[in-house]
Amino acid sequence: VVFLDALHDVETKELARESGDTMRIELVVQRLSQLCTQFDIPMVVTAELRKINGFRRPTLDDIRDSIKVRYEARVVWLLYNELGSVKMMLDCLGDGDDIRQPVLEVDLRKNKSES
Repeated sequence: VVFLDALHDVETKELARESGDTMRIELVVQRLSQLCTQFDIPMVVTAELRKINGFRRPTLDDIRDSIKVRYEARVVWLLYNELGSVKMMLDCLGDGDDIRQPVLEVDLRKNKSES
């Protein structure tokens, strides 16, 4: 398995960062998809979200340059917790003297995997 943290930081020889983020991301996503197919390997990639107005859970449309990312991805998970928005009023696991941890929500938005 290959882990790649942050899709939007990957650069290519064909397109410099100045040539436009959307074109560059489309090319990177296409190349990564080809590598997964060619070598039959799973790849886990993180992607940036657009700025979300208000405090809400992200949707597929919130993924930056989302059209190509959504098309090529076999599985899309959206992760969310309220730590950044409501630090003092978190839903937390644990009670009493236990260590309290923020709840991490995982929303499976796309699943075209074979297993």
